[in-house]
Amino acid sequence: MKPGSGLHEGPPHRCAFLGGQGGPDVTFALVLRDGRHQEWPASAVANASSSWAYGWVRSVIGAKWTFRTGLFLMAVGYIFISCTSGAPFTAVGSAIAGVGSGVLLPHLLYLLLDHAPEKMRARAGGLFYSAVYLGDFLNPVVVAPIRYIVGIHGVFLVMGILVALGLIWEFFLFSKPKTGIGPYRRGLIFRQTPLYKKYLQPIDVIHMLYQDVYHDEDVVIRVPLNDQIHDDYDSAYAYLKAAVGETTSDGKVRAYLESAGEMVRYLNNKTSTRYQACLMYPDYYQEMPGAAPGGRSMEPLPFDAERLGNELSHLRDPHPCLTLMGKSMTVSESVTLATKGSGWLWVTLKTLGRYYLDFPWRLKTRRDRRLCLGNALIGSLRHSMLMRDIPLWLNCPMVSLVQEDGQVKGVVASREGKQITIHTHKGVVLAAGGFDRNQGMRDQYLPQPSRMEWSSTPPDLNTGDTIKAAAMIGAKLENMDQVWGTPSVPNPHVPQGQQPIFCERGLGGFIAVNKQGKRFVDEAISYDRFQAAMCENHRDTGGCIPAWIIFDARFRMDSPMGPFLPAIVFPDAKVPNAWRGDIFFKSDTLEGLAAQIGIDPLGLADSIRRNNEYARSGVDPDFGRGNNLHDRYWSNKRVKPNPCLIPIEKGPFYAIKVMPSDTGTKGGPSITDDAQVISITGEPISGLYCIGNNSSAALGRAYAGAGGTIGPSLVFGYRAANHLGRS
Repeated sequence: MKPGSGLHEGPPHRCAFLGGQGGPDVTFALVLRDGRHQEWPASAVANASSSWAYGWVRSVIGAKWTFRTGLFLMAVGYIFISCTSGAPFTAVGSAIAGVGSGVLLPHLLYLLLDHAPEKMRARAGGLFYSAVYLGDFLNPVVVAPIRYIVGIHGVFLVMGILVALGLIWEFFLFSKPKTGIGPYRRGLIFRQTPLYKKYLQPIDVIHMLYQDVYHDEDVVIRVPLNDQIHDDYDSAYAYLKAAVGETTSDGKVRAYLESAGEMVRYLNNKTSTRYQACLMYPDYYQEMPGAAPGGRSMEPLPFDAERLGNELSHLRDPHPCLTLMGKSMTVSESVTLATKGSGWLWVTLKTLGRYYLDFPWRLKTRRDRRLCLGNALIGSLRHSMLMRDIPLWLNCPMVSLVQEDGQVKGVVASREGKQITIHTHKGVVLAAGGFDRNQGMRDQYLPQPSRMEWSSTPPDLNTGDTIKAAAMIGAKLENMDQVWGTPSVPNPHVPQGQQPIFCERGLGGFIAVNKQGKRFVDEAISYDRFQAAMCENHRDTGGCIPAWIIFDARFRMDSPMGPFLPAIVFPDAKVPNAWRGDIFFKSDTLEGLAAQIGIDPLGLADSIRRNNEYARSGVDPDFGRGNNLHDRYWSNKRVKPNPCLIPIEKGPFYAIKVMPSDTGTKGGPSITDDAQVISITGEPISGLYCIGNNSSAALGRAYAGAGGTIGPSLVFGYRAANHLGRS
């Protein structure tokens, strides 16, 4: 349940009732529109006002400090009343306590409904209000003997002390949660999947074997036919079939389309993850039949890192290309900021302000409380595991598969320096990534040149161990010569060593050239096709690895490119000396720049001249840059006539080295429509499943839209789990 900012209709506490028992009439008179007078207790006015702002308060200070603030204000208000007399002072104390109650009651309701299954939320809400009204009814009965002993002021003092003790107890008990989710750990634990209930609960091997720490990427997922958009099966099928060609089976295409919407509904309704459609994010191949102008890609809603407790320390920092100077952003915020769309300055101020004004959280960690994109997905899924008591073993790599009588029965894993055998009752699902960080396998299978240092994935992961383990028991391997390509700029300051260039390529004001100084691609094309064009041009000319991005001083001042933020915030003086002459080059003239990077100066001059002509006409006759919705999505829409074409005229001029990178490999064990691994004889291997980049790409060559890898990974993982449940 999303915390709302609407009025919480809880009954006010008994401040006015108790004040009236002491003599003074502590009320405010408010005039209604019809002229009649209605008396409202001061506590009720404050309660209603603060409950209206609850959603904002929680977004600013977080769940834990919302709870503590409510208790603190209630304690202060009660004690203040006990130490004063007279209607004005009692009204002030009542208002203070009312503000605390106004944020505390809706927060308690939010916590309850957030942890309750969807089908039980109505009952949980009813029980909550029943408890509140029961307490309201019993209040005079309980208070009467206390008032008789200590007097009316003593009643407020006792209430204030009890609330203060509750605050102290909460603060010290839950400040350092042992389990990783603090008080949430003591909430309702729901195991919702039939598979878990029926098969896995009694087994001691529902251990997820992570090689190191959670992986983070720009986790948009592609989900055609999701229920947040108007889509139809025929167009979704026509588009996907055109995109995959003959590189996968018709059965997998239909399986993906039939299960994608169901999978995301499961995530949204049964886990802590919430996805929403990116309504304006178009399909990548706009020239193909059935391409949609937006909505088939979805992004996770931001997730509160505080809910992870100590588990946050295991979550990998997001890649710098996904943040604003380390501060998390959603896709829509990134688009607005990168393209300087309407409200871009407000997005900047809001993102930075939200981070720096989060005072309680800033005292704990430099990490942003607001997890977005990949951090939001992994964080919310980890929270879902914690709520279900599903164990997670870190630093426990798989060594081999255990096969008995033709069926996979478990795995051998390495844990704490010892090899252990984990037996399963139903099967094993491999989801350990590809072989992008295994140079030997790259040399064996991928077209050359190909270096693991060019990959944009985390080092020491995705080493292909599970692919080799599957092959050892007879799995058929497919698509081993392909990668999920992207251009990237070397960046020694990030663990991956590379910074992919995703969105910046939609901006105008730069060109990409080879050693001959010639353009070789529509610069705004989808990143997989950009990287493929680099490799193809290099095979033809021998001069496109590296390629070079060329721009002028105007672009440098206003626009980002790879690790280089606009000069207004990252001036040339801050560029590390080690980058100069290696990945970053600058010259007052195009001729001088060409000499520095070793490309043909005449070819470069001609490419710049043609770009400037195209910018004036708005048409790129060479590659069609900016002639479709995808190209323009990441562009500055205010530029006319074509936002992807801007002249390159004002010196000094700059060049940045670009490498053919990847976000993973496409090859692995061949799978069925339900993600069962297929043997070299063509039959499924009983008990063995494989998904994501660990398997042969379920949708073949297609990178049909944003989230074109993660989406199928989740969908076929969902199908694998359901198949296990049916088997």
